[in-house]
Amino acid sequence: MRHRLKLGDEVHEIWLARGLDNDLLLLGDTWHALPPPSDGAVIATNGNTVHIHAGGRTFTVQFIEPVSSLADDTGASADAVARAPMPGAVLSVAVSVGDKVEQGDPLVVIESMKMETTVRATRDGTVAIVHVVVGGSFERDAALVTLADEA
Repeated sequence: MRHRLKLGDEVHEIWLARGLDNDLLLLGDTWHALPPPSDGAVIATNGNTVHIHAGGRTFTVQFIEPVSSLADDTGASADAVARAPMPGAVLSVAVSVGDKVEQGDPLVVIESMKMETTVRATRDGTVAIVHVVVGGSFERDAALVTLADEA
């Protein structure tokens, strides 16, 4: 599974995968074996901030939502469109057209590969378009909710 994390001022693209004996992390061009959680690794999250303590070192990284880096075909700003990070189905829609939302507010709950994910607003705004309905399916990168561009 590909993720984007911000460590300090640097953005890193990483890939997590299951190996035969442990989980693997691809950072740059190098695979790293990850210690199992039973080896003392501790992870705590606060929103998109992730604190990791492993091997006597502590790291704080910022998870970058996949939808924040995608732009709408109509030219809307990248943070105006909440997009599907993977194909799936809509479990619930938390907003309607005209609703005011703040950054981090839930917009849509989706299910993909038996995993439930809440898609959240990446900025403050007003809901302009809700592209999906409960029970509907969608493909990866499909627009789920569009916020009106602020004047």
